[in-house]
Amino acid sequence: MRGKLAAVVIASVVISALWGLEPGQSRIEAKNWLRYTLTRSGGETQRAGFSIARGYFGFTHQFTAKIKCTFTLDFSSSDNPSDAHGVAVKIKKAFLQVKDFPLAGLSFEGGIVKNYFGLIYDWKYATIQKAPEDVARVCASADAGIALSGKFPGKFGKFQIVMLNGEGYSKFGSEIDKFPLGGVNLRFSPAEVITIGGSAQYTRTTADSSTVDLLRSAGAGIISVKPVKVFAEYFLKKVGDNTGAGFSAMSTINITENLMLVARFDLWDPSDKTTDDEQKMFILGANWEFSHSPAGVSKVQAEWERKTTGGGDPTDELRLQLRWEFKSNPF
Repeated sequence: MRGKLAAVVIASVVISALWGLEPGQSRIEAKNWLRYTLTRSGGETQRAGFSIARGYFGFTHQFTAKIKCTFTLDFSSSDNPSDAHGVAVKIKKAFLQVKDFPLAGLSFEGGIVKNYFGLIYDWKYATIQKAPEDVARVCASADAGIALSGKFPGKFGKFQIVMLNGEGYSKFGSEIDKFPLGGVNLRFSPAEVITIGGSAQYTRTTADSSTVDLLRSAGAGIISVKPVKVFAEYFLKKVGDNTGAGFSAMSTINITENLMLVARFDLWDPSDKTTDDEQKMFILGANWEFSHSPAGVSKVQAEWERKTTGGGDPTDELRLQLRWEFKSNPF
C-alpha cells in the first residue's frame, strides 16, 4: 500500500512538472549558454573567447486554473560601457495570462509578451545563431503590449492577435514612439506532417525626419517526417518606400534520440534601393543532448557559419556552446 502511495505521489510530481502548475503553486526556471566563439576574416582571427552568450532566470505562479503570471530576466556578457560589470540585463517576459477570456477558448496576455512572427518561435534554437528575423533585425522576439490567442475549430490551426509598442522588449521610455503596432499570426495544419502560416504587422515610424508606414510580413512552412524536419520562410520589412526581403531554409535530422545534425541557409537584402548589399549566411552544425529529464536538459552545440555581404570577403565563425536548462518541481 505504501509503495502504491509513493508511486502515486511521484507520478503526480512528474505530471505536474510536465503539464503545468496547480492553483497556488509556483516554479523557477533557468537557462544558461556558455559559448566559445572564433571569428576569422581575410585570413586573420578577429575574435576568440568565451562568454555567457545568454542566460534566463524565470518565475511562474499559478493563481487559479485559468490565471497565471510569468516573469523572466534575460542576461548576457556585454562589452557595452553602460552595462555594469560586463553584464547586460533585460526583462524578457513579464505578463499575466488569463485563459477563456474574453471568450471561451481564447487566451489573453498582457505585459511583455512573445512576439509571434514568422518562424521565430518554431525553430527552437536548433542553431546557435539567432532566428532569421532576429539576425536581419526585422523584429524582436518579445515586446510590451497585449496579445489574444486561440485555436481554430477541429485542431486545424491557431492564431495570435497583438497590439505592441513595436520597438522590442529592450526599449522603453523615450525610445518608444507614439505609434502602436498591430499584428496577426496564423498557423494551419492541413496534414499531420505539414504546418503553414503567415504573419503581418503594421505601424508608423519616423525615418529621415518624416513619418512613414512600417509593414512586416512573413510566409512560412514546416514539413516534419521523422527523423527529418524542414523549415522554410520568406519575410519582408517595408519602411516607407524601402523594402528589405529575406529567405531562410533549414533542415534538421535526428541521427539518434540525442544527436541532431542541422544545415541552414539565409539570404537577406536590406534594401531594394541599393545594390551589392545582399547578405548570405550558411550554417552547418550538430547538437548532442548528454542529459535529458522532465526537469532539465544539458547539451553541447557546435556549428560553423560562413557569412558574406555583397562581393566582400567571407567571414567564418566557429561556435561551441554548452547549454543547460532546468525547471524546479512545483512548490
